[in-house]
Amino acid sequence: MDAELIKLEVDDYVGIVTINNPPVNAHSQQVLEEITRTFDTISDRDEIRVAVLTGAGKVFCAGADIKARVGSTRGPGDHWANSRKSREAYHSIMECQKPVIAAINGPALGGGLAFAASCDILVASETGCLGLPEIGVGLLGGGRHAQRLF
Repeated sequence: MDAELIKLEVDDYVGIVTINNPPVNAHSQQVLEEITRTFDTISDRDEIRVAVLTGAGKVFCAGADIKARVGSTRGPGDHWANSRKSREAYHSIMECQKPVIAAINGPALGGGLAFAASCDILVASETGCLGLPEIGVGLLGGGRHAQRLF
């Protein structure tokens, strides 16, 4: 599987999925596509019995890549296509045929909260936290996923 921003390591039947998009593991279009492909693949691999989703560094996932959006113009239908990609990524985690554990090693914000909320079990370190900062930038983010948790 050719993935640049999502790393999958398998050790003793455990698939460790690491979001590796420095500095804050924001979910770009590429991250969303790679998450979907990774969890679909995990579903079909017999040597993986459980998956753990975490973030590289000190942040689990800061949500949407706001910096990548600066200066970009959206055409008709772009918003819906982006929302669909996000939804597919979250659903690939929820529909994974193996249990998925979120190892929340730092902030899980907006779409990062949605990644975590899509998992079957959530475990947070002392620095782990959940948040919905997207209301300050006019995005939908993880609000609906937070409802499932709380």
